[in-house]
Amino acid sequence: MTTITDARITFIAGDCFDGHLDRHYGHDVPFTDEWMYGYVYNLVRGSSAPLRYAMPWRDSQKSGFWRHYLGDSPGNVPAERAWRAFVPLRLMGDPEPIGTDLGERVVIDAFGYRFGLVVAITVHVAKRAALTLDQWVERLRTLRLGSSFVNAGTTATLPDVVTHLLDHYRACHFPGVASGTRSAEPISINTVMQAAGGDPAGPVPEPLQRQLHAVTAWPQDWQNAILPPLGQPPAFLPMRSLNGVAGDALYAATRGRTIWRPGLFARHRPQDGPQRRHTLSCLAHNLVAGAVQTEMLRLLAMRYANVDGMKRMLDTATARGVGRKLDQLRQGAGTYRSSSVKLHVEDPSSRSEVNQLLQLAKAQPIP
Repeated sequence: MTTITDARITFIAGDCFDGHLDRHYGHDVPFTDEWMYGYVYNLVRGSSAPLRYAMPWRDSQKSGFWRHYLGDSPGNVPAERAWRAFVPLRLMGDPEPIGTDLGERVVIDAFGYRFGLVVAITVHVAKRAALTLDQWVERLRTLRLGSSFVNAGTTATLPDVVTHLLDHYRACHFPGVASGTRSAEPISINTVMQAAGGDPAGPVPEPLQRQLHAVTAWPQDWQNAILPPLGQPPAFLPMRSLNGVAGDALYAATRGRTIWRPGLFARHRPQDGPQRRHTLSCLAHNLVAGAVQTEMLRLLAMRYANVDGMKRMLDTATARGVGRKLDQLRQGAGTYRSSSVKLHVEDPSSRSEVNQLLQLAKAQPIP
């Protein structure tokens, strides 16, 4: 029997808007033009003092996604290139702490772009007590579908918390700007960091697939849901084979991913534990960063195609640049390569809109 002793899940959602791009907008927002962005970017890059903004990567993280996305160590990238690559700034000024009914640690990250913002809500589960697989499934489904969050002393659903955070950071960092095109639902990145038991050498069996499906696709009746073919894409995404075992899986649905790497989360020797956990943590950070960036660019494609005002506010060269970045993320060329990011770019709900920007960038459309 598998027992999970450390796991985390991140929920990601965004809001694409354009009110601050109006030439009459009077606030000093570092996303209105390249000069202001460059000034703030250089300020936060060279300062350890608490500011209203920070780099999108934390100092304790390896920033693998950003290193590949930018083609250089993030600390070496000048403001001009960061602006052209649509690199966000992390937004400081946290709201009242968000908690859960079980007292789990909750970490909030918010990222500001020249055309909106994205929030990432990470919950650390299985820290207080080990969980069986069934308990892990039940807890994650309660977080995603129930009312397990606590905001200002009041129980809240995940959509409640997402709305609250998007509104809070928009009001703080884009004052007076109305909400725009929002994520219809969050995308989740789910990682088991440490567990014992199970069979890393054996392929994922059908009962385990059903549990992974329950916390990735989030079907209402997960125990009777029709499952995708076992061991095949698009549910089982390709992964790099480094440190891989037969029981590994990057399980995927349209708005969810679960990293299941028993070869890494099962401690075979005490001295292996920290390094294995560190590898999983880096993988989770990279997939979250990739999802944050892709979600913002995807929302921009939706708003650019469907809202006439966005076309007036955003010049064609910028829209073409977003199309190029989406194409690079999809192709895995000159950027962070991930089957998870590719699937995200190809989200059916925004495929036609993304294709418009791909066409503008003279890139191959999504079939």
